[in-house]
Amino acid sequence: MSDPAAGLEETNQAAIAEDGQLPHVQDELFAGSARPAENKASNTAPRQSSNKSSLAASVSGITTGTLRDIVQERSVESSAVQQIESLAKKYAFFHWHLAFPQVHAKGGFDCILGNPPWERIKLSEKEYFADKSPEIAAADKAGRNRLIRELKENKSHLYDEFLREKVRSASESSFARASGAYPLTAVGDINLFALFTEKSWSAVATAGRVGLIVPTGLATDLGTSNFFSLLVKQKCLVSLFDFENGLRDDQADEEIENEEQEDEQRSRKRRLKASLDERLLFPSVDSRFRFSLITFTGGNHHEAQPVFASLLHRVSEIHAERVYTLSLADIQEVNPNTLSAPLYPSSRHASVVQRVYQRIPVLIDKAQRINSWGVVLTTEFHMSNDREDHFITQQQANEDLSGSRAPSELLPLYEAKMLHQYDHRWATYPASGKMKARDVSADEKRDPSFRVLPRYWVKATDAEARLDAKWQWFLGWRDITNPTNERTTVAAALPRAAFGNKVPLVLMPDIPPILRLAWLACANSFALDFVSRQKISGVTYNFYLMEQMPFPRPAFFLGHCPWDRCNQLIQWIAPRVLELSYTSYDIQPLARELGLSKGPFAWDEVRREVLRAELDAAMFHIYGMSREESNFVLDAFPIVHRKDEARHGCFKTKDVVLTAFDNFQSAQNSGSTYVSPVTPIAGGWVPDELKVSGDAKSPSTET
Repeated sequence: MSDPAAGLEETNQAAIAEDGQLPHVQDELFAGSARPAENKASNTAPRQSSNKSSLAASVSGITTGTLRDIVQERSVESSAVQQIESLAKKYAFFHWHLAFPQVHAKGGFDCILGNPPWERIKLSEKEYFADKSPEIAAADKAGRNRLIRELKENKSHLYDEFLREKVRSASESSFARASGAYPLTAVGDINLFALFTEKSWSAVATAGRVGLIVPTGLATDLGTSNFFSLLVKQKCLVSLFDFENGLRDDQADEEIENEEQEDEQRSRKRRLKASLDERLLFPSVDSRFRFSLITFTGGNHHEAQPVFASLLHRVSEIHAERVYTLSLADIQEVNPNTLSAPLYPSSRHASVVQRVYQRIPVLIDKAQRINSWGVVLTTEFHMSNDREDHFITQQQANEDLSGSRAPSELLPLYEAKMLHQYDHRWATYPASGKMKARDVSADEKRDPSFRVLPRYWVKATDAEARLDAKWQWFLGWRDITNPTNERTTVAAALPRAAFGNKVPLVLMPDIPPILRLAWLACANSFALDFVSRQKISGVTYNFYLMEQMPFPRPAFFLGHCPWDRCNQLIQWIAPRVLELSYTSYDIQPLARELGLSKGPFAWDEVRREVLRAELDAAMFHIYGMSREESNFVLDAFPIVHRKDEARHGCFKTKDVVLTAFDNFQSAQNSGSTYVSPVTPIAGGWVPDELKVSGDAKSPSTET
């Protein structure tokens, strides 16, 4: 049989498109032939590449007519039969109804048990070249593209193999989407476990049951939400027990997650990783990876309230204290857009989160078409998919800035690691152009003129072609996260810049700047962060997750502050958020939009600790949590606890937050005004009162 990939790139660039849509997806079936629709006169004409080289051989093409002839037992050319047999062996074609005709005839299997493959169909270049060319696998996206082009130019056999594999994976994705066999799970970057799970549901009898070991993303990710929500709606879900692959060592995991370790620390990192690897349930899978034992019925037996347990490490942990039930109404309240499952480590966690959602609505309720903040979630530049010439290295920028290009023509490209809560100067890249970031020092943060350096720069005109130039500052959050990190939701006010796709942006074109600060205070609070930890099972903080986080509606912040009745709640919140965020000149446009002409506020760790504690305590009150619940929530952040113990000998963060909580409650009970120990805040700036038509509503009465 002729080589199906010969001349492929020159003939059909679409065959390696990222979206996997292949106009010539049947090329291998037709081998060297023109497709029937393109050459009805002959199905054996060889296809020529653009460099005029013909394929090694020409064989009879396989058409629908060929397959029909076989089914109807008519004569078929032996070469076609041989080609079909070769392809069937190569791709291991499997037909359920042919393999199990007796089962198919009686309506399906009584029971299906399995551990389907956990593998994306889409080809990962890093994984593909990991063994074949470690240099290519280790390079960043731009460097990897360059090295792959060099393979092509050298006409390397490895490049031919890579191209064939690219076509194969794209063809499989195209088949899964177009075949109609997987209408619920063949979306996005398709994973085999999702296809197998949907197929199991269609192959089991209505009175049968399915039990599978699958990534927990089946219950939490957007790509599988259609399938999982249908299981819930049709009351087919019986149970879902979520496991973390390795026993957790927070200190070890934190060290492993740290991308910026010095050389002398690497041996410690290896030892820590090895200690975790010894405790893995699946040795070849990362310790933080989460998988689930899921059981569902074929549809005849309805489960009113499926059983859940989360963050287990051993089967023996499935006991009464860890197990909880969720009704369809419970799931709809917490995740109305996707009906994906929140995952609670205990029934206590479930109770706290459900109470929050009874009081506070989701940011965007698509089912009810409510978006009271007028939020537009967006990304600007995609670090993998955008053109390489968008991204200018530090070395190239230095050459440009020393030449004719003005500094204003380039914008720094922000990446997730460069920001943290209320801090747009968390990490910086060295001026030498090295591709390894470092943390910004306290002395640098105390310098209001200090600006972080990016790994890449972007032309201002390119950035403004993506986002309107009217935006002089932004709100954004870290897309890279984990529910067991020190903090899960990490958001900040950001200066005028360009942004990689791991820094999604929150645009509110119709909301006054001062109210956007209230949104930021909610996003960075322990109250909201606790909720986010129950809803994220992977490492990506996607749009659909943010859309379903609880945020009081803007009007709520226009009511009087319960512990400072002389001011609106927003007048109490905004100065604290501003002082925490406005610490350097590069974010001065934020202050100017608020009518503040003063310079940046000093970076003072003592003041910042108090201001953050006050905001956290305020959010506990706003989110309707009792003192005991607030204490429980703070204990759910063990890395914060451990760092405080190492630095202060106690859980200082919790002590300061709960002290503020008590002081707010006392002021509220007595009708007095709470006085902060770090006044004046934001230099004494208090924004003008905001006026709106109608009364400000409490979260519990908002519609």
